[in-house]
Amino acid sequence: MTLRYLEIFLALARTPNMRDAAAKLFISQAAVSSALRDFEAELGVSLFDRMGRGIRLNDKGRLLEERLAPLYNQLKNVLALVASDELAGKIRIGASTTLSDFVLPQVLYNFKMRHHQVEIECESGNTADIVRHVEHGLLDVGFVEGDVHNLAVEITPLAKESLVIVTADKALAEAGPYPIEALLDRHWLLREPGSGTRETFLRQLTILEKCARRSFWNSSTTTPSSRFSTIRVCSPASPRASCSGKSAPVNCSSSA
Repeated sequence: MTLRYLEIFLALARTPNMRDAAAKLFISQAAVSSALRDFEAELGVSLFDRMGRGIRLNDKGRLLEERLAPLYNQLKNVLALVASDELAGKIRIGASTTLSDFVLPQVLYNFKMRHHQVEIECESGNTADIVRHVEHGLLDVGFVEGDVHNLAVEITPLAKESLVIVTADKALAEAGPYPIEALLDRHWLLREPGSGTRETFLRQLTILEKCARRSFWNSSTTTPSSRFSTIRVCSPASPRASCSGKSAPVNCSSSA
């Protein structure tokens, strides 16, 4: 059975005349008659009643036409879509929390407006979770902040962003900026373990010899009901209450 058999059958179902159907399909009347005969023989049933030189759909033919026509149209649309240059299909995207909340929504909206046939599924999590899901094939691509050390995924740096320290202490903020060493004896609020932002920040501190002797490293505690590990809670501050830190890379991870 071929798609050509289905096309000829449906043409005859709509126009039960061999000559007219042949003209619409740009083939000979003999080719239409032969294809219909082979199609019925393969099915083992007659689909048309023969009346002299004419034909008419019987009950079996009407049932097949009703069920087959929408499926055949869907198949033609799918084949045309695959053969075109238009992007189509489903893509599963993961992103770390900051990117998924503030960066990706507009990017994905613009992408969807250009590629209507693409279905997008999104997942939000910390860097470690997103990278792990890409590695295991649960995500097609992931966008994370911070370095990725997993050799099982392919990494493409996309951009850099700056990390800043914020404080609710207005006097402290106005007297800045400070070198990072001057702030290490303060109380800190950090992201949870597995966060790329946390990893980048703590890694930069390791270059300072005196940080190794501080209790800073072991003083954070994780509250199960919170996404943060808290040293001591501080309220967010105004934009002036900040101290520039190192740049953290924003990476795109995909299965290698």
